[in-house]
Amino acid sequence: MIQGKLVVYQIINDSASKKEGIEAGDVIEEINGSRVNSLLDTLRNYQSASTYAHQNLLLTRNILCGREGEKKELSIRKSNGQVKNVFVTCSAQFSANFRQKQRMLNRWPVFKLVDSVTGYVDLGRLRADMIDSMLTTFKNTAAIIMDMRGYPQGTAWVLAPRLTGKKSWETATVSFRRVESMHLNTINAPKERENISSGFQVVAGTDKWHYKGKTVMLINEEAVSESEHSGLLYKTANNTVFIGSPSAGANGNVTHFKIPGKVDLYFSGCAISWTNGKQLQRIGLPPDILVVPTIKGLRQGKDEVLERGLLYLKTNK
Repeated sequence: MIQGKLVVYQIINDSASKKEGIEAGDVIEEINGSRVNSLLDTLRNYQSASTYAHQNLLLTRNILCGREGEKKELSIRKSNGQVKNVFVTCSAQFSANFRQKQRMLNRWPVFKLVDSVTGYVDLGRLRADMIDSMLTTFKNTAAIIMDMRGYPQGTAWVLAPRLTGKKSWETATVSFRRVESMHLNTINAPKERENISSGFQVVAGTDKWHYKGKTVMLINEEAVSESEHSGLLYKTANNTVFIGSPSAGANGNVTHFKIPGKVDLYFSGCAISWTNGKQLQRIGLPPDILVVPTIKGLRQGKDEVLERGLLYLKTNK
């Protein structure tokens, strides 16, 4: 969803959309004759999420799903204002390994020098075994842009200690609810006693050399769970600046079970907050500089969030 509209954001290389002439920046206004916003309002009853923006993300990922071979008629508005009706066919092969395909569409390498003083790294593709090489490449730069508009690969625990000279530091407050019941076989049992166990999560530093430049992390509603916890590590390590829009607000270990009716329930099994007690869940990581993509920018092939990050590093504002 961009500017309140359902917009084609990317075209996967093996997409069925290519042959129909669908392009990034096209606005989908109707699906099988129904207005998109009306469909979304109906589907909200069946999709939980911590924030409205993340709920939109989850809904739009699935709004075109259907039975194998089912055809969908889309009414799309092109960049020239023309409305065009196209048909696409649902097939499981198009959604298989979607996240991996999406990652590979990043036109840049996993990490690269943007210029002589700025590095860029895609945290969605960065592995822990790449960190030494990346930091060596960026050793003489003044800043690194870390792209966290996606899901990382467990790298924060290795990378964050390389961004600070601290021997150890507190990154988050973690709280668990412990339920104690007595007289379980008694009909008139007393109410359960609920205790909350809380503590600071502490990260150890490293004896390896640490990067002394600035770091900027790009975020949006795609940054969820481990992405958000990574942000906590980076912010508390060296005051990494967040640029973009709020993250998903769904951090914390996952409690998962099934209930009758083939329904899966997922929710956070612990409370994660900032070290000062400030709320994270249901809010997300707040950007220090708010930047929201536009349809115009997408059609022009711009990455407005990345461009704002580069501007911040040049102007410091």
